[in-house]
Amino acid sequence: MVEHASDTTVDWKAEDEKRFAKLKSRSDYAELPGLDRAMWPGDFRSRLDVSDYNDRYLVGQLPGVIWYVLYLASGWHTVAFLVCIVRPAYLGLFDAWSLLGYFLISIPPIGMLIVTFIALRTPLPVFNRQAQVVHVNHAGRMIHVPWRNIRPFTSFDPTQKILRFQSTTPKFIRDNPDSPIFRRYLRKKRPLGAGGILLDPLDGVDVESNLQRLEFIRRYMEKGVSAIQPTPGCAPYKPINHPMKRARAEGVSFYRVFMECVYWFGAGPLMDLWVKWLRSQADWPEEVYRLCAPDADLSGFDTTPVHPEPDIFYRYQPGGGYYLCNGDGDRIG
Repeated sequence: MVEHASDTTVDWKAEDEKRFAKLKSRSDYAELPGLDRAMWPGDFRSRLDVSDYNDRYLVGQLPGVIWYVLYLASGWHTVAFLVCIVRPAYLGLFDAWSLLGYFLISIPPIGMLIVTFIALRTPLPVFNRQAQVVHVNHAGRMIHVPWRNIRPFTSFDPTQKILRFQSTTPKFIRDNPDSPIFRRYLRKKRPLGAGGILLDPLDGVDVESNLQRLEFIRRYMEKGVSAIQPTPGCAPYKPINHPMKRARAEGVSFYRVFMECVYWFGAGPLMDLWVKWLRSQADWPEEVYRLCAPDADLSGFDTTPVHPEPDIFYRYQPGGGYYLCNGDGDRIG
């Protein structure tokens, strides 16, 4: 129970349940198995090359869609400039209407650039295994969310199905009732989220890929790198999230021709430099580096890993959803 600035009492357990109930009622969200439930071992597949991973922390990747949006916005602006400014000026027809048309057509790409600017300036979530927390950016501040408080979901976006980690109300918010973050959190009426989780360009293709990625991260947080080694028979590979680099790595194809056109027409080299500069500004606070260091002082954290039930697992059900099974993979219940 916590007192905040308006002298009202917050029952945080009831508040969290209300927020999660509202999230689960949404048609564009689906709850996934909790951290205390493991995927049936026979279904888990991993192809990622984890040779450069460590047992202390894991960081997600920048979504490849960021570059698509940037190239599209840049290309859109190029078309607007050529049609509304260059062509009328060349024909001697440039006037105030040409300038107005240019600004109106440029509104959508400028909006897209603003959205990507915000996304690129936001530090990615950090899965700190040794402290058993997830470092999450919330309203410009890094909050340490206990891993055991995480509840996984899939969100159904127009282009992909995104793995999202939602959390019960963190201690930092509960203990700061007079802060702007506290008031903003109460207004939003939804659980704190760690955003989209991406380690591979193939993540987010469907619910099954999200379950595979959830199990990958769950295993890492429980046992470390030894539990996420590439599955025997699967050739390990390092993912390439940059769409242009991925297209060139695949060799000659229609996708590569398409991406080359989008890349150069959308001022790809310039956009890549912009992304690199913005990401350099989105660094983690010193505290995150300190907590991820080999000799970190973790005396204030419960570092006990979350262990799943040993005899009951879940399996993906084709067409959506999952079901519980025993150690032999047979459905139960």
